[in-house]
Amino acid sequence: MFNVDRPDWQQFANCRGLDTNLFFPTNGKESAESRAVIKPICEACTVFDKCFAYAVSFPEKALQGFWANTSEGDRRRMRYSATPVGYRRIKPDK
Repeated sequence: MFNVDRPDWQQFANCRGLDTNLFFPTNGKESAESRAVIKPICEACTVFDKCFAYAVSFPEKALQGFWANTSEGDRRRMRYSATPVGYRRIKPDK
């Protein structure tokens, strides 16, 4: 196993401790199922904005899996779109 430097904010993420396989689906069916589970977790996460910024800071194909309720394909489309409104988080009720 190798050590990976992780941003400090990850210790506060709602997904911390969940099965990582959920965030790295291997096919389209798993991806849809994972997104259904991940979406409410991400929407209520206090570090969503940091996770999203982290996810989109990587060059295409450099970061795999779901991050901030976005897939690799979502992030690729955002890079080529002028208005990625569909991927902005809905703030949870406080």
